[in-house]
Amino acid sequence: MAGYPTTRCARRSRLPVTAHGTAGYAVVNAEIFLRKVIGTQDSVTVEDLDRIARDAIIAPAFVDAVVALSTVKIQDVINARTAITADLTKRAGEMMDGYGLKHVGLTINSIETTPEYEAIMADAACSRAKANANAFGISKVTDAQSAAEKKLHEANSSYREVTVADAMKTAAASGSGNLFSAMFLSQMAQGVGMPPMVAPAVPPIPALQFYVAVNGQQTGPFPMAILQQMVPSGALTAGTLIWRNGLASWQTAGSVPELAGLFTVTPTPPPLPPPLSS
Repeated sequence: MAGYPTTRCARRSRLPVTAHGTAGYAVVNAEIFLRKVIGTQDSVTVEDLDRIARDAIIAPAFVDAVVALSTVKIQDVINARTAITADLTKRAGEMMDGYGLKHVGLTINSIETTPEYEAIMADAACSRAKANANAFGISKVTDAQSAAEKKLHEANSSYREVTVADAMKTAAASGSGNLFSAMFLSQMAQGVGMPPMVAPAVPPIPALQFYVAVNGQQTGPFPMAILQQMVPSGALTAGTLIWRNGLASWQTAGSVPELAGLFTVTPTPPPLPPPLSS
């Protein structure tokens, strides 16, 4: 009898979930076992038996048990561990009969989503964030800011012009209206005679990136735009563990100042009073 973890079911079956557990088995029909497993081989190791039991019996039976649930919701599959274990025990037992084996103590300890599935979900969230950014014209503001900075550098900017460029960066971050005002100031500054000075290069400020704990696994890093998209779906809550560069340890999202505003509920005004009678 031997036991082993069943950890490769999802990869072989293309399912978005993977199961972890143990199973024991014993030879109960020597004639079938010798003919089906041993055959013409000189010897078979315990590792060979584990591979046969896992790949030829446990993994296919797990796939059939999951498919039998007739659900497309991943969370329903994860929550149905008890039902899947019972179905898997029956299916694996029937398949082991054909090898002269009998399972003993088959157990599923956990069912989780695969890293491949998590990557697909992260890509989908990123795509939605980019689409929303384009819809609100954020990309246009960014392009205008980049064009203004390029023009200043090509003209060997003076100290006054670099100061205006800094103002344009701030304006671009707050909206196109302020950006237009900053560009108007830049045009006026070009007509003011001042001694040319070469401004030192200012390194860009890196955008904040956050790692997110999902089902006990580290995912990310994600920018703020992605995290904002994760809040409405419940993928990110105030109690979700996150980490970014500069934090000493993992913390809940609601306790981090940069993210606390994502979970603030807008207060609802009270009902209007009735109109005064004349």
